[in-house]
Amino acid sequence: MTKLIKAKPLLYNISLITYIFLIIRQLIKPYFFSNSINYSNIIILISIYIYESFVALVLKQSILYSWKIKDYTEHHIIFSIFMLIYYYFVDLKKYYLNTQNYLVFINFNEMTYVLQNYNVSKKFLIVSKFYTLFNLSNLIYYEITESYTYYKSIKNNKKYISILPILASLYHIFLVIPSNLKQIKKYK
Repeated sequence: MTKLIKAKPLLYNISLITYIFLIIRQLIKPYFFSNSINYSNIIILISIYIYESFVALVLKQSILYSWKIKDYTEHHIIFSIFMLIYYYFVDLKKYYLNTQNYLVFINFNEMTYVLQNYNVSKKFLIVSKFYTLFNLSNLIYYEITESYTYYKSIKNNKKYISILPILASLYHIFLVIPSNLKQIKKYK
């Protein structure tokens, strides 16, 4: 598969600023915002995923350090579709609240990939990967438990949408966790 070239600073700074904005917004949410902020966070996340995928597929540049086209299609495009389905069919003010929180926090991982374009220290990368694993374990837990809750509480065919977070949790378990562990080992 063709290797992507490193994106220009303007392109990856847009992503970095967006990820920082989302994470800070999610951290202060309990103090300043209601759960309605989740809808806009989902749209911002979908937008940045589509933007990064566009840069990779059309401009052949990678905003996320060492990502390939396969990574963008596997993660960003598929998860954007999943998130759009949830945005339109699930009451996000009522369901998947913790999943939504950790969906934002897990993007610290993407932020770390952007920061690697700045040649940050390996110690920072190791700490950030452990932070990612912490958030990832919480995300997986809530993807599974909140899917079960959603499935049990919905009385129409929309309850079958609950399979999507289960599939996402399997992706996180079998692909993302091993990838992060491999990177931690590489940085040592």
